[in-house]
Amino acid sequence: MKGIIYTLPPLGDEDQGRRYLAAAWILVMTAVLTTIIRILVRARLTRNLGWDDFWIVVCMVSNLVGLGFVTKEVTDGLGRHMYYLTADQRRRFTIIGWLDWMQTFITIMFCKISICMFLLRIKNTRWNVRFMHALIAANVVFTVVVVGLFVGVCSPPAAYWTIGLNRRCFSNERVMAIVLSQGRESLLADYWYEAAYGICSVLCALGYHTRDYSSAFSEGSSHKSSH
Repeated sequence: MKGIIYTLPPLGDEDQGRRYLAAAWILVMTAVLTTIIRILVRARLTRNLGWDDFWIVVCMVSNLVGLGFVTKEVTDGLGRHMYYLTADQRRRFTIIGWLDWMQTFITIMFCKISICMFLLRIKNTRWNVRFMHALIAANVVFTVVVVGLFVGVCSPPAAYWTIGLNRRCFSNERVMAIVLSQGRESLLADYWYEAAYGICSVLCALGYHTRDYSSAFSEGSSHKSSH
């Protein structure tokens, strides 16, 4: 955290934190509810749990951690102008925000892995398996690099939120470039997933051979249903 002098905002001490918090809770709880319904349907009705279900549950757990970060950020001043925050609030806000960014990158990675596993359920041909595994590997490597850059945003890391330490930090422009690069990679991956889903759907419609992606979950479920 750098020693910045904040000017008095023209609109006074506006607090948008409750709005941010309400939106975050509604979105995350909706996602959690739909995930629970999905898992119950696949476990109890179709008996067809797979690795995509496992990874989406991991994603939701990570999402809940992120919701905790956002809630803490609001209590420390998220939604208010920095001018009205105490030095201790700014410090805690910066620490939690730093952790929240890394959690966001990791959560997105888990979601992408789940999507790839789902696409393998639709069509499990050799080319699709290799393609999805390549996407997963690329996504994991990119996430590790981005998180590593965020960990090293300042040397030592505590200098990011502590005034007075001797430090070497990335500029704000470089930090924003890291965030935007992750966004571009995520968007590009989404296009690939959409294209892969479309190709799989067309091949299935044309009658090409398909089979479910084999996993410990689906195999165990099939054994139960056979009994």
